[in-house]
Amino acid sequence: MGFWTEPDNAKAEKLPPGTHNVAVTKVMRGSRSKESFETANGDRQIMVIFEDSTGREASQMICVEGRAAFRLRQMVKCLGLDVAKMDQHGVNSERFADEDFARKQLLNRKGRIVVKHKDGSDFADVEFLWDESKMPPAADPHQPMDPETIPF
Repeated sequence: MGFWTEPDNAKAEKLPPGTHNVAVTKVMRGSRSKESFETANGDRQIMVIFEDSTGREASQMICVEGRAAFRLRQMVKCLGLDVAKMDQHGVNSERFADEDFARKQLLNRKGRIVVKHKDGSDFADVEFLWDESKMPPAADPHQPMDPETIPF
């Protein structure tokens, strides 16, 4: 089936279970039907879409506040962001609720993930992988930087 004859509701192929090299291709704070994503407890979330080199996707809801925000920390480590520099500049997890900020920090970042599917579902359960030895060195606390203009 060619591009012009594909159904209009065609969706990207899902990443199968296993370990994948991916890049972040989309970051969303909400959807057409919902202004913002949040948990049942009201904690704000963002949706992050990961894509492999063949265009297959996995999406993951990531809490930016509350007890489950540790998943955001795992994800940014996986993607190679400098968490020490973010700490130094007072960037907390809730900052990622700002869609523009989150996109600036996350889009096109690459990492390794493990995809699992619970109970035969199409929904991905993503585990983030990172190598502590490849993390950026701690930032110099005496060097002033503007956290608005420097991607972490």
